[in-house]
Amino acid sequence: MKQFDFKRFAMVLWRELSGAWKILAAYAVICLLLLIYSNTSSRIFSPTMRENTFCTATVAGAIVLASRLLSNIWTRRRCISTLSLPAAAAETFAARYLLWLVIPVWFAVSMLMVNEWLDLISLKELYNYRPIADFWRAWGPTCLFVVVCTHAAMLGGAFFNRLSLVKTAAIFIVLFVAVVSVMTKYPHQVVLMPVLWTATVIMVVGGTALAFRRFSRRTVNQCRK
Repeated sequence: MKQFDFKRFAMVLWRELSGAWKILAAYAVICLLLLIYSNTSSRIFSPTMRENTFCTATVAGAIVLASRLLSNIWTRRRCISTLSLPAAAAETFAARYLLWLVIPVWFAVSMLMVNEWLDLISLKELYNYRPIADFWRAWGPTCLFVVVCTHAAMLGGAFFNRLSLVKTAAIFIVLFVAVVSVMTKYPHQVVLMPVLWTATVIMVVGGTALAFRRFSRRTVNQCRK
């Protein structure tokens, strides 16, 4: 079944959703609760800490979910269950890509935008409100950053069966430090947005293609018990 069939895709999507909706719903509920709390007048934590927690948790949650995109081939049992489906590899991969990456990224960015809108109508700037969350308000870099990180997490899940997120984070922290070192050494020759756009294109196109290749060529013998 090499030809992509939308009817089979819909059936696979429904099957994957039945196993993923609880995790996705939990992520959404936690983000909504943090959003509500970050915009209350509570004095337990400062407005800065509340919004930092909300923004960081929202983006980190999307990255964690993306790292589970290929968790269906991490173990032998899951791999057999996936490979035995009457569907093409592209249909299964597309269904999981939509559920575990596209929807969380859309939700995370939407939540950050809603938070910004609530900030504007609540006039939080009156409280000298300058958290690290200011980074998330730079919408161009923010969106590209989220897309790059989620695709990196997905790619890590394609190569690592155990502690995929930890191993991927370690690799990309090293790469991040290297890139920042170069940008700091040649500050007048490096522009942030072209670097982010280049990384985004590489991760979305190359990362997705490589992850799908790993998925489509997976065998049961490559999985751990």
